[in-house]
Amino acid sequence: MTSFEAVSLNTHGNLKWSRTDNFRFTSGDSFCPVFLSELPSVLLSQSIAFVQQGGRYIPVAIQSLKSGENYLVSDEGDWLTRYIPALYRAHPFLLANDEKGEKILCIQNDATTGQELESGESFFDSEGNLSPAITDVMRYLSSLEKNKEHTFTICSQLQKMELLKPWKIQFDLNEKLHEVNGLFQVDEEKFLDLSADQIFELKNSRGLMLIYSQLFSMQNISRLITLTQQKERNSEKAPTEVSFFDDSGSLNFDSI
Repeated sequence: MTSFEAVSLNTHGNLKWSRTDNFRFTSGDSFCPVFLSELPSVLLSQSIAFVQQGGRYIPVAIQSLKSGENYLVSDEGDWLTRYIPALYRAHPFLLANDEKGEKILCIQNDATTGQELESGESFFDSEGNLSPAITDVMRYLSSLEKNKEHTFTICSQLQKMELLKPWKIQFDLNEKLHEVNGLFQVDEEKFLDLSADQIFELKNSRGLMLIYSQLFSMQNISRLITLTQQKERNSEKAPTEVSFFDDSGSLNFDSI
């Protein structure tokens, strides 16, 4: 399981971190959570779906139709589509709640970034304040956090209106029919039956952007199906089931 530690002067005062464009750390992610402001970029190359987590729905970019694999990153760590999800661009940092419920900056504690490097970005300046680079990271993550909360609010709105339904993806693989489970999509028929007041409510919350982005992005799933068929055709054994759930029946977010 990926673990993080708080960035502190005592621990990181004499350390530096290096920016990287290697995304090999995403190789086990079959999907990545995405948020409202990035959806217009995501839908150009990826399908957007919803998954359930803790009783609520969140939008994700689908990166593979096989659990535990990411077809959008090469073995060398190169990202293979035009847009890189915002969460990945924040790596290896994230914001987490401390004991008082306040947001603090954390770094993946097994990352190769926090080291005694001769060159790189400092965590703190000579006066013990956050360095300009880390301040930029904090600003980026704070903006991302607000965008995430706004997105989750819209998802709750869609759930309340009962606008989401299971998205059953079926395709032929090695002469067998396979089905992807655990994904949800906008129910277009229910959406079209909404009242004028409900449409106005979605317009004000920017929920319409999320709805249309998800619906328009669905056409991209054919690319992943073709890629899955090509990869499995070259493997010795095809999976008997494709699912976004682990053995316990829960979604695994450890690598996100």
